[in-house]
Amino acid sequence: MDDGPAQGRSAPEGPIIESLVRDPSLTDRVSRRLTDLIREGELRQGALLPSERVMASQFGVSRTVIRESIRALSARGLVESVSGRGVVVTADDTRVVSEALGLIMTARGEIDLRKIYEVRYVLEIPIARMAAERADAADVADLTAIVEGHSDSLDLVETASEFDVAFHRRLAVATGNDLFAVLLDSLSDLMLTLRTQSFTSSAAARRAVEFHQDILLHVAAGDGPGAERAMRRHFDDSLATLD
Repeated sequence: MDDGPAQGRSAPEGPIIESLVRDPSLTDRVSRRLTDLIREGELRQGALLPSERVMASQFGVSRTVIRESIRALSARGLVESVSGRGVVVTADDTRVVSEALGLIMTARGEIDLRKIYEVRYVLEIPIARMAAERADAADVADLTAIVEGHSDSLDLVETASEFDVAFHRRLAVATGNDLFAVLLDSLSDLMLTLRTQSFTSSAAARRAVEFHQDILLHVAAGDGPGAERAMRRHFDDSLATLD
Protein backbone atom coordinates (compact mmCIF):
# COMPACT_ATOMS: atom_id res chain seq x y z
CA MET A 1 0.00 0.00 0.00
CA ASP A 2 1.36 3.41 -0.96
CA ASP A 3 2.13 5.67 1.99
CA GLY A 4 1.59 8.81 -0.08
CA PRO A 5 -1.69 10.69 -0.41
CA ALA A 6 -4.43 8.57 -2.02
CA GLN A 7 -6.56 9.90 -4.84
CA GLY A 8 -10.33 9.97 -4.40
CA ARG A 9 -12.54 10.15 -1.37
CA SER A 10 -10.48 9.17 1.66
CA ALA A 11 -11.37 8.37 5.25
CA PRO A 12 -10.26 11.11 7.65
CA GLU A 13 -6.84 10.59 9.24
CA GLY A 14 -8.26 11.88 12.50
CA PRO A 15 -9.53 10.56 15.82
CA ILE A 16 -11.95 7.80 14.74
CA ILE A 17 -9.21 5.22 15.29
CA GLU A 18 -7.72 4.98 18.75
CA SER A 19 -4.39 3.46 19.77
CA LEU A 20 -4.43 -0.12 21.06
CA VAL A 21 -2.19 -1.72 23.66
CA ARG A 22 0.02 -4.42 22.11
CA ASP A 23 -0.97 -8.04 22.81
CA PRO A 24 -0.89 -11.41 20.96
CA SER A 25 -4.21 -10.83 19.22
CA LEU A 26 -3.49 -7.42 17.73
CA THR A 27 -4.34 -8.47 14.17
CA ASP A 28 -7.71 -9.74 15.33
CA ARG A 29 -8.39 -6.60 17.38
CA VAL A 30 -7.49 -4.27 14.52
CA SER A 31 -9.64 -6.31 12.10
CA ARG A 32 -12.59 -6.16 14.46
CA ARG A 33 -12.22 -2.42 15.04
CA LEU A 34 -12.10 -1.70 11.31
CA THR A 35 -15.08 -4.02 10.80
CA ASP A 36 -17.03 -2.08 13.43
CA LEU A 37 -16.13 1.23 11.78
CA ILE A 38 -17.39 -0.07 8.43
CA ARG A 39 -20.63 -1.48 9.79
CA GLU A 40 -21.31 1.58 11.93
CA GLY A 41 -20.89 3.82 8.88
CA GLU A 42 -17.77 5.64 10.09
CA LEU A 43 -15.96 4.15 7.09
CA ARG A 44 -18.48 4.26 4.26
CA GLN A 45 -18.69 2.32 1.04
CA GLY A 46 -16.25 3.75 -1.49
CA ALA A 47 -14.04 5.43 1.13
CA LEU A 48 -10.28 4.92 0.96
CA LEU A 49 -8.61 3.58 4.06
CA PRO A 50 -5.68 5.61 5.35
CA SER A 51 -2.23 4.34 4.35
CA GLU A 52 -0.54 1.50 6.24
CA ARG A 53 1.83 4.04 7.80
CA VAL A 54 -1.00 6.26 9.03
CA MET A 55 -3.09 3.39 10.41
CA ALA A 56 -0.06 1.85 12.10
CA SER A 57 0.51 5.17 13.85
CA GLN A 58 -3.18 5.60 14.78
CA PHE A 59 -3.54 2.08 16.17
CA GLY A 60 -0.09 2.06 17.73
CA VAL A 61 0.91 -1.19 15.98
CA SER A 62 3.33 -2.28 13.27
CA ARG A 63 2.61 -2.03 9.55
CA THR A 64 2.75 -5.85 9.43
CA VAL A 65 -0.24 -6.02 11.79
CA ILE A 66 -2.12 -3.53 9.62
CA ARG A 67 -1.26 -5.49 6.47
CA GLU A 68 -2.51 -8.77 8.00
CA SER A 69 -5.69 -7.08 9.24
CA ILE A 70 -6.44 -5.64 5.79
CA ARG A 71 -5.89 -9.09 4.27
CA ALA A 72 -8.43 -10.55 6.71
CA LEU A 73 -11.00 -7.86 5.83
CA SER A 74 -10.35 -8.37 2.13
CA ALA A 75 -10.95 -12.11 2.45
CA ARG A 76 -14.32 -11.32 4.02
CA GLY A 77 -15.25 -8.92 1.23
CA LEU A 78 -15.28 -5.78 3.38
CA VAL A 79 -12.45 -4.02 1.53
CA GLU A 80 -10.61 -4.43 -1.75
CA SER A 81 -7.35 -3.16 -3.19
CA VAL A 82 -7.90 -0.93 -6.22
CA SER A 83 -4.91 -0.28 -8.47
CA GLY A 84 -3.90 3.37 -8.43
CA ARG A 85 -6.16 4.24 -5.50
CA GLY A 86 -5.47 2.07 -2.46
CA VAL A 87 -7.69 -0.02 -0.21
CA VAL A 88 -11.37 0.81 -0.70
CA VAL A 89 -14.30 -0.02 1.57
CA THR A 90 -16.73 -2.20 -0.37
CA ALA A 91 -20.46 -2.69 0.08
CA ASP A 92 -21.66 -4.79 3.00
CA ASP A 93 -24.88 -5.60 1.19
CA THR A 94 -25.34 -8.97 2.87
CA ARG A 95 -25.57 -7.57 6.41
CA VAL A 96 -29.36 -7.29 6.39
CA VAL A 97 -29.70 -10.81 4.99
CA SER A 98 -27.28 -12.17 7.57
CA GLU A 99 -29.17 -10.54 10.44
CA ALA A 100 -32.48 -11.83 9.06
CA LEU A 101 -31.12 -15.37 8.86
CA GLY A 102 -29.87 -15.08 12.41
CA LEU A 103 -33.33 -14.05 13.59
CA ILE A 104 -34.92 -16.94 11.69
CA MET A 105 -32.48 -19.48 13.11
CA THR A 106 -32.90 -18.29 16.70
CA ALA A 107 -36.61 -17.44 16.66
CA ARG A 108 -37.61 -20.80 18.12
CA GLY A 109 -34.78 -21.19 20.56
CA GLU A 110 -31.16 -22.19 20.14
CA ILE A 111 -29.48 -22.23 16.73
CA ASP A 112 -29.79 -25.61 15.04
CA LEU A 113 -26.18 -26.27 14.06
CA ARG A 114 -27.07 -29.29 11.93
CA LYS A 115 -29.31 -27.18 9.68
CA ILE A 116 -26.48 -24.70 9.11
CA TYR A 117 -24.05 -27.50 8.29
CA GLU A 118 -26.54 -29.11 5.91
CA VAL A 119 -26.97 -25.87 3.97
CA ARG A 120 -23.22 -25.35 3.80
CA TYR A 121 -22.73 -28.99 2.76
CA VAL A 122 -24.91 -28.45 -0.29
CA LEU A 123 -23.17 -25.17 -1.19
CA GLU A 124 -19.54 -25.68 -0.36
CA ILE A 125 -18.72 -29.11 -1.77
CA PRO A 126 -19.38 -28.00 -5.37
CA ILE A 127 -17.76 -24.63 -4.55
CA ALA A 128 -14.52 -26.46 -3.74
CA ARG A 129 -14.57 -28.25 -7.08
CA MET A 130 -15.26 -25.08 -9.07
CA ALA A 131 -12.62 -23.16 -7.14
CA ALA A 132 -10.01 -25.77 -8.01
CA GLU A 133 -10.99 -25.67 -11.68
CA ARG A 134 -11.02 -21.86 -11.92
CA ALA A 135 -8.56 -20.50 -9.35
CA ASP A 136 -5.66 -18.37 -10.54
CA ALA A 137 -2.32 -17.66 -8.86
CA ALA A 138 -3.76 -14.77 -6.82
CA ASP A 139 -6.55 -16.99 -5.48
CA VAL A 140 -4.06 -19.65 -4.42
CA ALA A 141 -1.78 -17.04 -2.82
CA ASP A 142 -4.67 -15.59 -0.78
CA LEU A 143 -5.88 -19.02 0.32
CA THR A 144 -2.34 -19.99 1.30
CA ALA A 145 -1.96 -16.83 3.41
CA ILE A 146 -5.27 -17.53 5.15
CA VAL A 147 -4.30 -21.12 5.96
CA GLU A 148 -0.93 -19.95 7.27
CA GLY A 149 -2.61 -17.29 9.42
CA HIS A 150 -5.03 -19.90 10.75
CA SER A 151 -2.16 -22.24 11.56
CA ASP A 152 -0.37 -19.48 13.47
CA SER A 153 -3.51 -18.64 15.50
CA LEU A 154 -4.49 -22.01 16.93
CA ASP A 155 -4.48 -20.76 20.53
CA LEU A 156 -6.53 -17.64 19.72
CA VAL A 157 -10.13 -18.79 19.43
CA GLU A 158 -11.61 -15.68 17.83
CA THR A 159 -8.74 -15.20 15.40
CA ALA A 160 -8.74 -18.87 14.37
CA SER A 161 -12.49 -18.67 13.80
CA GLU A 162 -12.08 -15.57 11.60
CA PHE A 163 -9.47 -17.34 9.48
CA ASP A 164 -11.67 -20.44 9.20
CA VAL A 165 -14.62 -18.45 7.87
CA ALA A 166 -12.30 -16.42 5.61
CA PHE A 167 -10.96 -19.60 3.98
CA HIS A 168 -14.41 -20.80 2.97
CA ARG A 169 -15.38 -17.36 1.67
CA ARG A 170 -12.18 -17.03 -0.34
CA LEU A 171 -12.86 -20.39 -1.97
CA ALA A 172 -16.25 -19.04 -3.03
CA VAL A 173 -14.58 -15.96 -4.53
CA ALA A 174 -12.17 -18.23 -6.44
CA THR A 175 -15.10 -19.77 -8.35
CA GLY A 176 -15.58 -16.46 -10.17
CA ASN A 177 -19.29 -16.58 -9.36
CA ASP A 178 -20.12 -13.65 -7.08
CA LEU A 179 -23.39 -15.23 -5.94
CA PHE A 180 -21.55 -17.94 -4.03
CA ALA A 181 -19.71 -15.34 -1.97
CA VAL A 182 -22.97 -13.47 -1.34
CA LEU A 183 -24.66 -16.66 -0.13
CA LEU A 184 -21.81 -17.46 2.24
CA ASP A 185 -21.69 -13.86 3.46
CA SER A 186 -25.34 -14.17 4.45
CA LEU A 187 -24.30 -17.00 6.77
CA SER A 188 -21.06 -15.42 7.95
CA ASP A 189 -22.19 -14.35 11.43
CA LEU A 190 -23.74 -17.76 12.10
CA MET A 191 -20.63 -19.48 10.75
CA LEU A 192 -18.39 -17.37 12.98
CA THR A 193 -20.48 -18.17 16.05
CA LEU A 194 -20.42 -21.84 15.12
CA ARG A 195 -16.62 -21.93 14.68
CA THR A 196 -15.98 -19.95 17.87
CA GLN A 197 -18.01 -22.52 19.80
CA SER A 198 -16.23 -25.47 18.21
CA PHE A 199 -12.69 -24.06 18.58
CA THR A 200 -12.73 -24.32 22.37
CA SER A 201 -9.50 -26.30 22.10
CA SER A 202 -6.49 -25.78 19.86
CA ALA A 203 -6.89 -29.41 18.75
CA ALA A 204 -10.20 -28.62 17.06
CA ALA A 205 -8.71 -25.62 15.28
CA ARG A 206 -5.68 -27.70 14.24
CA ARG A 207 -7.96 -30.34 12.72
CA ALA A 208 -9.76 -27.66 10.69
CA VAL A 209 -6.40 -26.35 9.45
CA GLU A 210 -5.41 -29.84 8.33
CA PHE A 211 -8.61 -30.19 6.30
CA HIS A 212 -8.06 -26.75 4.78
CA GLN A 213 -4.48 -27.64 3.87
CA ASP A 214 -5.74 -30.75 2.10
CA ILE A 215 -8.36 -28.78 0.17
CA LEU A 216 -5.79 -26.13 -0.74
CA LEU A 217 -3.40 -28.74 -2.15
CA HIS A 218 -6.09 -29.87 -4.59
CA VAL A 219 -7.07 -26.30 -5.47
CA ALA A 220 -3.45 -25.37 -6.16
CA ALA A 221 -3.13 -28.45 -8.38
CA GLY A 222 -6.31 -27.63 -10.29
CA ASP A 223 -7.79 -30.93 -9.12
CA GLY A 224 -11.55 -30.30 -8.99
CA PRO A 225 -12.67 -33.84 -8.04
CA GLY A 226 -9.95 -34.03 -5.38
CA ALA A 227 -10.97 -30.68 -3.87
CA GLU A 228 -14.59 -31.80 -3.84
CA ARG A 229 -13.70 -35.03 -2.02
CA ALA A 230 -11.52 -33.16 0.46
CA MET A 231 -14.32 -30.71 1.27
CA ARG A 232 -16.79 -33.56 1.66
CA ARG A 233 -14.44 -35.22 4.17
CA HIS A 234 -14.20 -31.91 6.01
CA PHE A 235 -17.97 -31.59 6.33
CA ASP A 236 -18.52 -35.27 7.12
CA ASP A 237 -16.07 -34.88 9.99
CA SER A 238 -17.81 -31.71 11.22
CA LEU A 239 -21.24 -33.32 11.06
CA ALA A 240 -19.97 -36.35 12.95
CA THR A 241 -18.98 -34.13 15.87
CA LEU A 242 -22.63 -33.07 16.24
CA ASP A 243 -23.85 -36.61 16.85
